[in-house]
Amino acid sequence: MQELHTLDSTQLMDLLVQVTSDYTKMITKNITGEDYEKCKLKLKAIQSEIEIRKINQGNISDQTSITPPPDFSQH
Repeated sequence: MQELHTLDSTQLMDLLVQVTSDYTKMITKNITGEDYEKCKLKLKAIQSEIEIRKINQGNISDQTSITPPPDFSQH
């Protein structure tokens, strides 16, 4: 599997959809074993990458210094 951190957000979401679909099919067909475990690990890895990006995005937003607009209500 391609390194998740190299994917842009759209590609990551597309991969999440595909792996979730594969995982769901395995569950409905009662498929277990190595393929099922690999799919489950892929799903967890993708979810972790998404969480990391959300946290990092929050840190970037917290570091952004935005000056509030002046208060013109007193004039």
